[in-house]
Amino acid sequence: PADLPFVTVQAEDTQQRLFDLPCEATERVKNLSWMSQVTVRLPDALAGAGNLNVSVSVRGKLSNKAPLRIE
Repeated sequence: PADLPFVTVQAEDTQQRLFDLPCEATERVKNLSWMSQVTVRLPDALAGAGNLNVSVSVRGKLSNKAPLRIE
């Protein structure tokens, strides 16, 4: 995908440590042309991490933080 080199994803844990999540794919969501899907690889260090806040940056534009729970 053309946007892949311009997409970065970061997770923040409850101790405010930051983790870069390797982005593996981006694509439009079928039947929702205004929405895109980002697929990332979860590093082994985050297995069982509990509550995280995840943000996505595309071409320098940062998203809001979305909560994610990893068990």
